[in-house]
Amino acid sequence: MSTHLHPDLRHVLGLSAKERMEFMDQPRWLGYPLANRVIEVMRGLMEKPSRPRMPNLLLVGDSNNGKTTIVQRFRKQYGEGYVNEDVEPVKPVVVTQAPPSADEKSLYIAVLESFWAPYQPTDPVPKLRYQVIHQLRACHTRLLIIDEFHSLLTGGAVKQRETMNAIKLLCNELMIPIVGVGTQDAVRVLHSDPQHASRFDVVALPKWELNQEFQKLLAGFEKILPLKHPSQLHEPQLATQLHAISGGNLGDLHRLLIECAIERDHEELVLLLLEEALPPEEPGTPKKSYVRRAVSETGPGLLADVLRDHLAEHLAVEPEGAPLARLPRLLLPVVERRTFVLPQELVRLDARERSAACGLLVEAA
Repeated sequence: MSTHLHPDLRHVLGLSAKERMEFMDQPRWLGYPLANRVIEVMRGLMEKPSRPRMPNLLLVGDSNNGKTTIVQRFRKQYGEGYVNEDVEPVKPVVVTQAPPSADEKSLYIAVLESFWAPYQPTDPVPKLRYQVIHQLRACHTRLLIIDEFHSLLTGGAVKQRETMNAIKLLCNELMIPIVGVGTQDAVRVLHSDPQHASRFDVVALPKWELNQEFQKLLAGFEKILPLKHPSQLHEPQLATQLHAISGGNLGDLHRLLIECAIERDHEELVLLLLEEALPPEEPGTPKKSYVRRAVSETGPGLLADVLRDHLAEHLAVEPEGAPLARLPRLLLPVVERRTFVLPQELVRLDARERSAACGLLVEAA
């Protein structure tokens, strides 16, 4: 039975191991309440009637925590370009990246690049500004999204003010909302001038807490991982360990689950995670969190090929004095990763017996 998998994805189980791995590595949207609310807020901004002082939004959060994914999802849902009944090109949502440092001219060039519009980099700023305004107006743009907004902190104070004033001018001249997306540092960009801070509402994407919502998220991930048997990712013990490794960062959690599934080429995601705090290296220093991860079987397909090809060359024994002294160690050709392969029967042992019977991976959390 494959009821743990989303009905639209169950056909993937019939693919080969390699094809399933490639499928898992493709970008895929997994909605959750806060992400859906942010999308609704941006849709509401997009549909507001034009007026001289339009409301704006700043979406902030840690790197790799899902901000850009939300923007891409919003653009796919509401921002796809088309040709209207008057045979005019329409691009309702324009997404661009802030320049690497605050610079008005570079900002205009970035917007023009998102249109694939021709321009002359040597043109003066006023000409580029006119071209941007004309392009946005001609394409009936309703919302301008500027990613990497925190980059505007780089550069002198004068350059920062000029760039933020240029954004304010676009908002006023075109009477469209502007959405900035960046890290928490992006808030400092707004506070460079009280006028800018008053124009932007700030929405934060915090790290995930270990709670029921996090467990629901894990259950959602399980529905899009094409593994033949359920992994019960949402169970309290496994959810706690996954949260400890990822630190509540959505992107890190996603990558962890995909890497585990691909690395094992396993019928289910058996992490067998054990967490312990090792003694501090020096008195008074905080304890470091370590995670021990075991592989229950070699599995079919690519992992088995890797093991066969690299076993003789990479099998070693931990030296005396190492945390896992005298235990067998198998190095796979993945950067900074050490994996110990266990017989399948060992999965049935409890943690203490398994720890005594086989080598375990130790990696800093």
